Amino acid sequence: MSDEGGKSVEGEAEVAPPLITSEKGETDNQEGGRKTRYQRPTAKKNVVLSGEALKEAQKQAKELKDERRSTMDERHRFIVSKLADAVGLTDDQVEDNILIDDRFSALDEFMAVDGPRSIMFYYQETSKEHMGLSTGVQKRVFISDGSQEPLTGTAYVFVRTSGKAVTQQSLANEVTFTFLDSRGGQVIEALEHYMIAMVIPALKSWDGWGTAKKEDKNLISDFLDILDKFVNSLTGAKANMDSRIFLGDHDYGALISQLRSPADYQNAAASSETTEKLELLLKLWCRQIEQVLAETEQIRREADDIGPSAELDYWKGRMAKFNSLLDQIKKPRCRAVVLTLTTAKSKSIKKWRELDQRITEAANEAKDNVKYLYTLDKFFGPLSKCDPRSMVELIPSLMNAIRMIHSISNYYNTSERMTSLFVKVTNQMITTCKAYIRESNSKLWEMDREELKNKLRECIQLNVEYQKNFHRVKEKLKETPDEKQFEFSENYIFGKFDVFAKRLQRIDDMIITIDNFSGLVDVKIEGIDVMAVKFQNIVMGVKKKTYDLLDHRKSDFDVDYIDFRGQIDSLKTQLQGFMDRWFDRNLPTFQALMLLNKFERIKGANLDINEKYMMVLRRFDKDLENCRRTYQKYKSDPPSQWNIPPISGKIMWARQLYRQIDEPMKVFKKKPEILKSPEAKKVVRNYNKMASVLLEFEMLYHRGWCRMAEPVQSALNSSLLVRHSETKELYINFDMEIEVQVVEAKYMNKMNLELPLIFQDLVIREKEIKDNYDSMKILLEEYRAAVNHIPAVIQPLMKGFRLRVEDSLKAGLGIHSWISVNIPNYVESVYVQLRELVLLTKRAMDILDCRIETTLKEMEHTALCDLPEEEPITIKDFGKLTTDRCKSAHESLAKHSLFV
Repeated sequence: MSDEGGKSVEGEAEVAPPLITSEKGETDNQEGGRKTRYQRPTAKKNVVLSGEALKEAQKQAKELKDERRSTMDERHRFIVSKLADAVGLTDDQVEDNILIDDRFSALDEFMAVDGPRSIMFYYQETSKEHMGLSTGVQKRVFISDGSQEPLTGTAYVFVRTSGKAVTQQSLANEVTFTFLDSRGGQVIEALEHYMIAMVIPALKSWDGWGTAKKEDKNLISDFLDILDKFVNSLTGAKANMDSRIFLGDHDYGALISQLRSPADYQNAAASSETTEKLELLLKLWCRQIEQVLAETEQIRREADDIGPSAELDYWKGRMAKFNSLLDQIKKPRCRAVVLTLTTAKSKSIKKWRELDQRITEAANEAKDNVKYLYTLDKFFGPLSKCDPRSMVELIPSLMNAIRMIHSISNYYNTSERMTSLFVKVTNQMITTCKAYIRESNSKLWEMDREELKNKLRECIQLNVEYQKNFHRVKEKLKETPDEKQFEFSENYIFGKFDVFAKRLQRIDDMIITIDNFSGLVDVKIEGIDVMAVKFQNIVMGVKKKTYDLLDHRKSDFDVDYIDFRGQIDSLKTQLQGFMDRWFDRNLPTFQALMLLNKFERIKGANLDINEKYMMVLRRFDKDLENCRRTYQKYKSDPPSQWNIPPISGKIMWARQLYRQIDEPMKVFKKKPEILKSPEAKKVVRNYNKMASVLLEFEMLYHRGWCRMAEPVQSALNSSLLVRHSETKELYINFDMEIEVQVVEAKYMNKMNLELPLIFQDLVIREKEIKDNYDSMKILLEEYRAAVNHIPAVIQPLMKGFRLRVEDSLKAGLGIHSWISVNIPNYVESVYVQLRELVLLTKRAMDILDCRIETTLKEMEHTALCDLPEEEPITIKDFGKLTTDRCKSAHESLAKHSLFV
């Protein structure tokens, strides 16, 4: 190997050290030309014990086992039981293995307060002495800290979750158990499988991150990314180890072992037989090297969606392969063969040196490429996990890094490799975009529509920004012609992303179309349900597709998309015909506008809505003319609803006319493009004229009504009672127009018209005034009834009491008005006098009826003589009878007179 090549290889080692290096303790295995590694056991001097000494040692060992067994409790037996189940031994066998272990005390330390967080057991063949006794090579369970014995079997690990002492109660909850199966010495494979199958899935599903989850979610994500990178490193290391090339001895090991010094080289070179054998060996090595070089120079077969991380892994693996090959070439056995043949001036040396230079160049190339690709490694992680918006921020720095590689790298700056790198970056962006879109749901049609559309557009924008930054760097490079230009195939670099972006645009178009037509299901128009069902069938057909919508390499979606657009166009035509048939009917203007509003909900149909609006506008012009005629006919005496006050009725009639023309105009105002036409401007002028007339009509009647405030105020300020000038009778002095104005005020208030203060107060005090009126009305009725109930015979007697009532009523003739606040007190005071009058009248009538009239009637029928009815009597007898009868009548009349 040339010194220049050697310096180049060794000088770059610190930038990207080889993943696989040779170590002491490696031995050559000539079977299959492969190199294996094992740990040489440390040689120990065997001590032969005499019979007595052996018996004594065994006795001491037994005593120590018994002593240790006596210290074991349920915690120890739990661990023994778990180990026995895992390794397939009995509890006693495992216990015997542990009891004789020199590290037995580590078990107690593991369970103590603040003890080690883990303890590890190996189950493999070992020749380790226990208790000073050699048991030979046996497969057994023993405690290990992993620093002294190589793992060739299975490791079983118990881990504590806290620093508290392990008790029998906490053992099952605070101690976890796992294992690492590395039988056959495949530690890397075992660790890789353990991480992939157990650790990473458990951590990704773990929710107990505590404060880390609350404070910084990115911290957890970064930690999981580091674990993924670690697993990838293990995978790469395993692949590099498997791909190492070993230059075997090919049955010439004994001959090579004799070449130890220059003298040996001279002697061997002098022997033609030896030289032939060494030339044959060197030829075999050259074939191996040529095969390796041929393999590396072949066109790489890679998946069409592979990312840039694979590029770095490829060159790392290639660097490891050539480093391993160079290490073997530098070894004494290989150098001895080469020096011997050089001394013999063998022709095969020329070819060997050519291969040596090619290997050195290939190693230098791999190391140089790894060195520069490592500068992109910081971008590979974000490219695989960031969302498109974050990647857009990353692209300028990534472009500058790629530009630097293209400008100053020694080997990687070829157009083919740079294009391949860009293609891999594009692949990674596409892969990350797919994962980002599917982040919340693997089925696109089940995702939230707005969220999905935003994600699709972010990915499309990423493609735009990616190409924009590429062209920015490309144009900037043109400003410095001496620097290497970006002369790459843009179609090859961005072609996939353009196709993928087009796929996303079509998906976005389908989503928008489905959303626009989704209003069709909610539109309630007679006969439209057929088209709604057709649309639902179209959507159902789209959603039933089982292929991956985001796989831009498959054309199934493109065929279905064209079919989808065809069905949608057919549905649009059907909807247009349906709408035309509806507007061929003579619909009222406002109903036609509401129908148009329903059709407008079907946004994606692109119906001739504006044409229909113009049609309805012409109908509206006719409605304005009809409204004008109606107003001219009824403006003097508008028709009014039953039980509506006159002024409010007129205003409501005007408002009804105004509403008939205003509601359609409100709809037209939302369509400025319709109102810009000359025809529409004429309609607007007619509307403005009619609306101003109706508003003026309302304003005039409202002002006229407001002028009623003064008469109403005067009526409310009038006295409660009034006396007739001729009959002198009392009457309620209440203007019934007040009730009418109260109703008017209520309707005015409902129509949101301004109310004068008196009407506002009137509406508020309506119940009070009405109650006062009713109470006054009842009071006068009761007063008249009480006066009319007094008999004429006792009227003179009751005159004074009647005058008292009239005196109490006099306050209502001048003092109290209808807005007085003490009318109830006034009414109550009158009732006091009235009730007294009624009571006295009742008593006087009772006396007149019961004591006077009844007695006089009895006195009126008192007989002063009795005439004989059957036989005549003498005058004397008649005189005596008459005298007795008169005496009896006298006594009776005297008694009745006492009652009167």
